[in-house]
Amino acid sequence: KVVALTNHGREWFERDWKKHNLKGLFDQAFTSFEIGIPKPDKEIYEHVMMELNFKPEEILFFDDKEKFLEGAKQVGWHAFLYTDVEKLKEVLEKFGLRV
Repeated sequence: KVVALTNHGREWFERDWKKHNLKGLFDQAFTSFEIGIPKPDKEIYEHVMMELNFKPEEILFFDDKEKFLEGAKQVGWHAFLYTDVEKLKEVLEKFGLRV
């Protein structure tokens, strides 16, 4: 399952999510404005995990901002800084996911 977790505001989400057809890339999206908790608060990661009914060790989390990785790590997620597609592929392959 591929899921988005964003701190972007409602306006951005409603405008750019549709404009860039991001819905087609993700099975589900979670937004801090709907949940009421922003990243990096660990409660937002717990909320997402509960909604998805996943165990912490089953989740690979990528973010382009290092400050958002700590909350994910605190709840037991495998959290990685996204820097480029090649590194993303390397991590996915290490976890046995075909790219």
